[in-house]
Amino acid sequence: MDTEAYNGTIAKVDAEAREVHVEVPDEGTMELAFTDTTQVLKNFLEVPFDSLNTDRKVRVEVVETGNQPTPTTVTLLE
Repeated sequence: MDTEAYNGTIAKVDAEAREVHVEVPDEGTMELAFTDTTQVLKNFLEVPFDSLNTDRKVRVEVVETGNQPTPTTVTLLE
């Protein structure tokens, strides 16, 4: 599986669906559906999904599964 990383800004958080939309420069908006193994990290420590909020800068690592990129880690920047 190919892993790719993108830096962007969270445009939308859907807590019920466990999805985030990340605005990535030159790529557009990525819709990322979290899995049970997706980690949210801050300062190398795992934090809960509800730590994500709009306008937050993040680095997203994804693997391509079919047509949809699946996030493996979302790291909070700043």
